[in-house]
Amino acid sequence: MSRRAVEVLTSVAAAVIMLGMVLLLGAAIKPPAQPITLPARGAGICLEAPVTTLSAASIAGHGQVCIDGDSARPTFQVSGLTAGQRYAAWFGYTTHAPGVPPTPGGTIDVGGDNPDAPLRRFGEAIAPESGELEFRAELHDLLLTPNARITLLLVNPGGTAGPIARAFMVLP
Repeated sequence: MSRRAVEVLTSVAAAVIMLGMVLLLGAAIKPPAQPITLPARGAGICLEAPVTTLSAASIAGHGQVCIDGDSARPTFQVSGLTAGQRYAAWFGYTTHAPGVPPTPGGTIDVGGDNPDAPLRRFGEAIAPESGELEFRAELHDLLLTPNARITLLLVNPGGTAGPIARAFMVLP
């Protein structure tokens, strides 16, 4: 045989041996017992909190906010709503630390086109017969800082005055 043929056969034999070792070792490694939880997009963080009722209604559920840079993805799941009633979900946050007076524009900063607006509505729907709703959105141009206090509010426009439920989180 020529020298070139011997080199090719030796390389192929080495590759086959290495492939066999990888397959045997890979089969011997057990997968993790629990599913792996990946962080939110990029280096983001997700916060979750139970819903607190602010009215006499027996509303339950939870709120979650995933933050990535200057964007937030709030999710608000609620149950115990009155079928046929209209509900709206609002996102708000404060950027000042406790003990620091609020900014002249107010304590809640929503960024974007109207930085002095107190809240940002991210969903509205009529409750179905099940009395359950889920609101989701992606909000951009937020100026979230460490210790920002995030609030998801549920209101019943035309019904009870003020918010009827909330989920409250503090950004680490």
